[in-house]
Amino acid sequence: MRKEAKIAFLCVAAGLVAGATDRPAAAAPTSYSVTDLGTLSGDAAANGGGLNDSGQATGESFVSNANSSNEHAFSFSGGALIDLGTLGGQTSTGESINNQGAIAGMATLASGFGRAYVFQSGTMTNLGTLGGSNSAATAINDSGQVVGWSQTSTGAQHAFLATNGTMVDVGVLPGFSNSTATGINAAGAVVGQSTHGGTYHAFLYENGVLTDLGTLGGPTSGAVAINNNGVIIGWSTDASHERHSFIYSGGTMTRLGTFTQGSEAAYALNDAGLVVGEFYGVDSHGTAFEHAYIFDAGTFYDLNDQIPASSGWTVYLATAINTSGQILADATNAAGNHHAVLLTPTN
Repeated sequence: MRKEAKIAFLCVAAGLVAGATDRPAAAAPTSYSVTDLGTLSGDAAANGGGLNDSGQATGESFVSNANSSNEHAFSFSGGALIDLGTLGGQTSTGESINNQGAIAGMATLASGFGRAYVFQSGTMTNLGTLGGSNSAATAINDSGQVVGWSQTSTGAQHAFLATNGTMVDVGVLPGFSNSTATGINAAGAVVGQSTHGGTYHAFLYENGVLTDLGTLGGPTSGAVAINNNGVIIGWSTDASHERHSFIYSGGTMTRLGTFTQGSEAAYALNDAGLVVGEFYGVDSHGTAFEHAYIFDAGTFYDLNDQIPASSGWTVYLATAINTSGQILADATNAAGNHHAVLLTPTN
């Protein structure tokens, strides 16, 4: 399952699958080994969410088989995959993990409503809502501050910032009706997007002030993540209404770069400025493709060119990168299994 917090605003084409594509030969500065995180049950599917600097990861895995509608959040540490359970319902997701091993995500109650949670020391804690029925956490920093979205008592969806278990409404940009927070850094700066109908605008929430980050010339944008240097990544439409990944730094939004074909979406960055995500489209043979990339020093590299050809995996989406350059990604193999994998630099 693609992350709910990202579906709302990332340009991910429906129906694309991992596969071969006409891509340029590239020699990225880093090669990677591949570690399969496994699943919570047999041949069930699993997806990556967050990664910390120790290589601990979170995500979610189906708990019976690939056709099941029930999935549970997991933690991955020391080679072991652990089921985090739920808040009494059937499903949960793991979105983010901090350097203390605390995990944030969404879990359902017995009633079926979803709640933002923090899982730490074996306990899943319900963070509540802003007065509505549902909420979900998307990111957690090392201080334990959590961001995400919640329904309000009026039914609107607002971004929240939770500190020491207290949830504060971040609000919305002027002229917008809803908002979602998607990232937070060590200083507590929050990014996300405000929405109204089909229009989105990226925002930065810092010191109680909500700032519109603008666009690349088109009508819409959305922020995805912010690193500890205050650099923000996301997507925006340009004057031609085409979507592109952006990097925002020093008050200026610029296009991340130009890939050779297809479209790209940025999902995560580290403090060194390495960005990971996916590129997708249809190749010259008419075949749909979806591959993970790393953006390094102004150049996009297909991560499939940087892992051993004998690994058996095609990496189609990178969801997180830590300070040492390890990457959490989603991959598929020849048998059609979808697992989360950890890519570790080998040079």
